[in-house]
Amino acid sequence: MPVRVLTLWILALSCWMASAAQQSVEVRVRLRKAQRFIDVSGFALRISGPTHAMNIAIPPTGLGKAKIVRQGKGQWLVRWDGQSAPQKIEADQLWIKGQMLRLGVEPVPYALELHENSKQGLDVIARLDLESYLMGVLPAEMPASWPLHALKAQAVAARSFVLRSAFERRDQHFDVDSTIIDQVYKFLADSEAHPEYKTKVLRAVRETRGEVLVDADRRTIKAFYSADCGCQTEDPKYVWGVVDVYTSVKDPSCKQRRPMTWKVTLPRAEVRSRLLAALALPDNSSLRALHIGGRTPSGRVADVVASVVSGDNLHRVTLNSQEFRRIFGFNRVRSTDFSLRWLGDELEVNGTGVGHGVGMCQSGARSLAEEGMRYREILKIYYPKATLWTLKRT
Repeated sequence: MPVRVLTLWILALSCWMASAAQQSVEVRVRLRKAQRFIDVSGFALRISGPTHAMNIAIPPTGLGKAKIVRQGKGQWLVRWDGQSAPQKIEADQLWIKGQMLRLGVEPVPYALELHENSKQGLDVIARLDLESYLMGVLPAEMPASWPLHALKAQAVAARSFVLRSAFERRDQHFDVDSTIIDQVYKFLADSEAHPEYKTKVLRAVRETRGEVLVDADRRTIKAFYSADCGCQTEDPKYVWGVVDVYTSVKDPSCKQRRPMTWKVTLPRAEVRSRLLAALALPDNSSLRALHIGGRTPSGRVADVVASVVSGDNLHRVTLNSQEFRRIFGFNRVRSTDFSLRWLGDELEVNGTGVGHGVGMCQSGARSLAEEGMRYREILKIYYPKATLWTLKRT
C-alpha cells in the first residue's frame, strides 16, 4: 500500500474512532442475508417506508403477522395474515417496529430495517447500541457459565472486532453479520434462562466498557478469536493472506488442559466428488492421490495437494487448507491442524483444535481464568503486539 494512501487510511480511522468515542456507538447488525421474503410477527406491528408516507399498520393491541416480499428495485409487497390482497410499498428500504418481534420463530430486536442487496434479495438489519449488542454476542460466542475474566477478555475482543468491522464497512448498510462469518449475535441468548449467568455477562460488558485493543498507531484491531487454538495460535497471513499485528504464540494454558481433538472419516467417493466439483473437473475424472503439501510455522496445514487424472491429463492442484475445510465442511474439518490417512476406501482426518486459530483461544482463556489470571493478562498473551486502550466517554 502506498505511503500516502496508508497515511490517509490511518487518519480516517483515527478520526472515526475519535468521533465514536464522543457519542453512543450504534452497531448495524445484519440478521438475515439475501432473503427473497421474510415472515415477521409482533404486537403493535408497524411497517413503513423511511418517510412514513405510506404506512401499513394494524391495531396496536393485536398480534400482527405479515409476509414481506421484495418484488424488485424499490418494490415491496406486504401480505397480512388473514388478508388475501397484499399491500404495496415503493421505497428503497422498509422499517419494521413493534413489540416482541419475531422473524419466523426467532426473537429479534424491536426495530428492524429491510435493505435491498446486490443479489435481488433483502437484508434484515437491526440497529443496536454497542453495549446491548455485546450482551447478545458474549453468551453466543462463549458459555456464560465460564469464569468472569474469560468473559471480560471476550467482551474486549468482541468490542474491538465490531468497531474495526464497522469502520471497514462504513460505506455499506451493515457493520457486522450475526453469524460465524463475523461473530455470533443472538437477541435472547441462553443466559436469559439463568439469571446468574445474565448478571455475569452484564458485569463483563460493564466492567470493560469502552476498552478496545489497538495497534501502535492506536487503530482498533480486528480482534479475532477461535474456540481452541490447539496450544499454538496462528498468524493470519496463513489463513487470509493478510499481515496484521498478530503473531503466533504458544498457549500457556496447555500446561493445565488438553486441547480439543476430533476425527472425521470421509468415503473415497465423497472425497472425489467434492474435489471434482470444487476444481470444475469432469465427472469421469479419477482421484489419484491426496496429501498434505506443507505446514505453517505453527504446525498447521498450509495446503493440501490433490492429484486428479482427467482423460490423458494429470492435474496436480494445491488447495489452501481453509479451502480444503470449506470443501468438506467447516463443521467436520474443524481446524487446519490435521493429518490425512487413507484406510482402504475411506479418508481419515484427525485434527486438533477448533477454528482458524488466530488471536485469542477461548478454551485457553477459560483455563487461564480458572487459574486466577485477570482478563488484561489473558489479552496480553493472545494479542502481544496490541495495547488495551479505553475510549474516552462524555
